[in-house]
Amino acid sequence: AHKFPAEQAMTTVEKIDIQVGRTGTLAPVARLAPVTVGGVVVENVTLHNEDYIKGLDSNGLPIRDGIDVRIGDTVVIQRAGDVIPQIVSVVIDKRPADAVPYEFPHTCPICGSPATREINEKTGKEDSRRRCTGELICAAQAVEGLRHFVSRGAMDIEGLGAENIDLFFNAGLIKTAADIFTLKDRRPDVTRALAGRREEQARLREAASGKTRKNVRSAEERNYEG
Repeated sequence: AHKFPAEQAMTTVEKIDIQVGRTGTLAPVARLAPVTVGGVVVENVTLHNEDYIKGLDSNGLPIRDGIDVRIGDTVVIQRAGDVIPQIVSVVIDKRPADAVPYEFPHTCPICGSPATREINEKTGKEDSRRRCTGELICAAQAVEGLRHFVSRGAMDIEGLGAENIDLFFNAGLIKTAADIFTLKDRRPDVTRALAGRREEQARLREAASGKTRKNVRSAEERNYEG
């Protein structure tokens, strides 16, 4: 059995997802087989950017001995500062034979626009981050921009958190920041959207409750049979 310090653990990379931020940055996230690190269950870890996945830092120098991260890899993770989980190393001896280098997307997974790496004007080097060029036509950038607009660090609009922004955006009620200030004039539409979410949440709770009852019955039946 492998033994690690309390803040480290071994797990596997099940897949790599790409999230799109407010400025269009494509941020890769590794989805892990759940593992407990320092008393906390870790299922996700940021992979920062394209070069980080390849085993390079922002200056092009090797990290993790220059070993890339692939789907299916066994990795050692730790919580940096006991807070942020990170990949410390890849256990290359456990790499599956069919694991292939991760191909970072060159198009935005949300809007399909080209995703490019700009040249840093100060250093003349290629930026380590790849960005979607879709800007306002990219739903991910639009939503993240709206979330930022209502956040405490910006306009600080109480009652319009990330969940409501997502709801109203998907319902077509807001597309730009200006739309937020017209919500009060569209109360029937807002009410319908909120009611729809409550109904969906109630349906999900009922489904979860039904599953729980079924599991309890199964457990009781096993105990009775035993």
